[in-house]
Amino acid sequence: MNEPDLAAQVRRADPDRFLGAIFAPPQSRRWLFVLYAFNHELARAREVASQPPLALIRLQWWREVVEGADRAHPLAVELRAGLAQGIFSDAALTALIDAREAEAEPIPDRAAFLDYARGTAGGAGADCRHGARRDRVRRTRGAGGPRHRLWHCRHSPRRPRA
Repeated sequence: MNEPDLAAQVRRADPDRFLGAIFAPPQSRRWLFVLYAFNHELARAREVASQPPLALIRLQWWREVVEGADRAHPLAVELRAGLAQGIFSDAALTALIDAREAEAEPIPDRAAFLDYARGTAGGAGADCRHGARRDRVRRTRGAGGPRHRLWHCRHSPRRPRA
């Protein structure tokens, strides 16, 4: 998948992050697009699945990619390349997947919601800031602040109500 294709995918899925990424240093831009496209794929898991177990299956598929499974999906190939080059941390990507698992079922309480917020959009935002600075994407706790995380949670794709 080339950079213009990644950029187009992120532009459709998350225009705000796309605009932020185009101002990143050129050597970081491609990897930011990969991270944002990955985050979108994880967020889509609950949107396209008709039942919670099906969303968990989609998330498990991505977990297997992070753990080393070779898949023919263009984004999976890019993600594996970033992991192989040390651009992404498998622990950080796994943490994003773990946090998205909370979306499969209703979030039970405030504490669970805050954990979800820290792990999903807030985690991706922290990862991308570090990627833009150091050309490496890492998981950090507390970066971005709760307002940043909650704003992204409110603006992530919504599950259709039954």
